[in-house]
Amino acid sequence: MLERITAKLRPQLADAEARSRRVEPAPLLDGLVGAADVRAVWDGLSLSRRRALVNALLTVILNRTGQGARTFDPEAVTIEWRL
Repeated sequence: MLERITAKLRPQLADAEARSRRVEPAPLLDGLVGAADVRAVWDGLSLSRRRALVNALLTVILNRTGQGARTFDPEAVTIEWRL
């Protein structure tokens, strides 16, 4: 009986854990919005916060390149704002 109850509650627990890991965008933007020198603030951010900001604000799409391409082609990257 305990196994059935636990099995029933596992999806709810997984959902709650996923929600707790989400980053709210407002605190991410603290210090950036209204800053006189956004570039200087950006340069001072940790890599994890920069990644979180990019993930929250942008969609990065890597398009296919020609077969056998071994160099980075900036034209193969599409960046779109999340609205």
